[in-house]
Amino acid sequence: VETAASYRSLSTVTTVMTNFKTSLMIPFIDEEGSLPSVCAGLTALGIVGSGLGLIMPKNQNLSEIWYRDVSSMIGYAYFVFWSVCFYPQVLLNYRRKA
Repeated sequence: VETAASYRSLSTVTTVMTNFKTSLMIPFIDEEGSLPSVCAGLTALGIVGSGLGLIMPKNQNLSEIWYRDVSSMIGYAYFVFWSVCFYPQVLLNYRRKA
């Protein structure tokens, strides 16, 4: 039997996931570049990069396990940020049909 609390919990999870998805799309849809939207987009990208760092293979040559995780998280977050920095020019060229 499902209770009202479980429905509220599911609703909260759905809301958080929807907000996160919207934050991920900010670099592609934000025309003004307001500070709150830029911060939300960078935070979402940082979370994605850190998540990749946790699940992807790590450098086994590093001595301590926690150092492997931190190094991998920083590396993948950097990769995500670096990759996304090229998208604005591509999108601008597409909109201009250039």
